Amino acid sequence: MSVPRLEDELRAIVAAGGPGAALDALALLADGHGLRSAALWELGAERLVPRDGFGGGDARPLPREMWGPDLQRTIAGGSLSLVPHAPAAWSQGDRPHVLVPILAGTTVIGILIATAGAIDAPEVLGAQCQALAPLLRPNGEVLDRVADAIEHTHGDVLLGALEEVRPGEEPAAERVADALRAAHAELRAATAALRGAPPQAESLAEAIARCGELYGLVVEQDLEVSEEQISPEERTVLVGIIREALENAAVHGRAHLARVSARQSRSGIRLVFEDDGGVSPAQGEPASLRGGPGLAAIEGHAARLHGTVTTEPSERGGVRLEVALPESRRRS
Repeated sequence: MSVPRLEDELRAIVAAGGPGAALDALALLADGHGLRSAALWELGAERLVPRDGFGGGDARPLPREMWGPDLQRTIAGGSLSLVPHAPAAWSQGDRPHVLVPILAGTTVIGILIATAGAIDAPEVLGAQCQALAPLLRPNGEVLDRVADAIEHTHGDVLLGALEEVRPGEEPAAERVADALRAAHAELRAATAALRGAPPQAESLAEAIARCGELYGLVVEQDLEVSEEQISPEERTVLVGIIREALENAAVHGRAHLARVSARQSRSGIRLVFEDDGGVSPAQGEPASLRGGPGLAAIEGHAARLHGTVTTEPSERGGVRLEVALPESRRRS
């Protein structure tokens, strides 16, 4: 297919819009350039968010810590890169990759990440990919940047204050720590909503399924709780904990499978979360400590109901998280 004709077809696909526009455009590029896989990503302040694609096998946000130097240079410089060996954290890190920044004017708003044996005319591919810019959502980028800015200012202040508190030194120290954790959890929930976290679901099972879809995880459920006996505050806390745990598993642990079980008894609710992920190379921590701000937010959600949180390595290879929430006083 000639270059002008391919560009015309790309622009026609993008102009027509529809839910399949991005995938159709990527398939056309793949056919024209022999791409084995191709994925279109939107650029936020600190991560790439998947827009659409095929052949990559991974549809979860890619945080900056997993970009690798080639991807960082491509985004910073705004020019195409050919990468012989991508970072191991990528879903096809053993194959050669081509990285094509998508520009709005001179600003990078997204990137095409593709695998191919060889690219005959990379400059042509780079030019053609600019037709995909209207498929990206500038508003989504703005909201991502707002959410990141909030977390990097107010969130860091709360976490910094939490590190200064020494429970046990003074009688009120633990109450102060719980209040800081709870405030941090509320802030994380608000920024998650800015990034498009699923709206409140009618049931705990539905909320778990929606969060699993959001982060590209297969989630097994084993719930023995009565929806009628869960208060609205308990449901909010449980959903907040599960969303943070799933984001932690997908984004930082690069997990594929997670399991959520919950049991309700006279003593309260016991929730157990496990995943098969690992630890990102930048963290360098044991799997039982993976999470950072995410784990602090989980503790903050639990603190709202005077609950406890414990973590340990999971038999599945990732993290096992157990949350115990005492019986609500409002229930008869």
